[in-house]
Amino acid sequence: MSTHTLKVVGRWVAVLPTAGLTYVLGGMLANVFFSLQQWLTGVGPDSGWAKINYWIFSSAISAAACVYYGSRVAPSHKKIVSMILAALVVVISTFSLLISIINQLNLVWTILAAVSSIIAAGVVMYGFFEEDTSYVV
Repeated sequence: MSTHTLKVVGRWVAVLPTAGLTYVLGGMLANVFFSLQQWLTGVGPDSGWAKINYWIFSSAISAAACVYYGSRVAPSHKKIVSMILAALVVVISTFSLLISIINQLNLVWTILAAVSSIIAAGVVMYGFFEEDTSYVV
């Protein structure tokens, strides 16, 4: 097997782990940033702004990072990969929404988080359709 073939296969294998890792790390880094912002500005953790940061912005950043970096790792067919990863974000958001509905936990904030995740994934996916990604890296 040639070196180029190994690189291509390795990148395809790395798509899902990269997407999952950036989904988790994106949310964690966003929460760290927003916690630091709240500490510096003196905003309490129960304020509306803190909840917006935690539920809406962190969810959107996680979804956008998942679709963007997962699609960037793919060696080709980045548009299709972005569609698949965006669909995966929709499934994850719907699953978390169903769990929240069943357990009746933070229903409004979970709905807003799911919607923001779906919108962010869609925006990043749209970006891959607008740019020329026909090249193979």
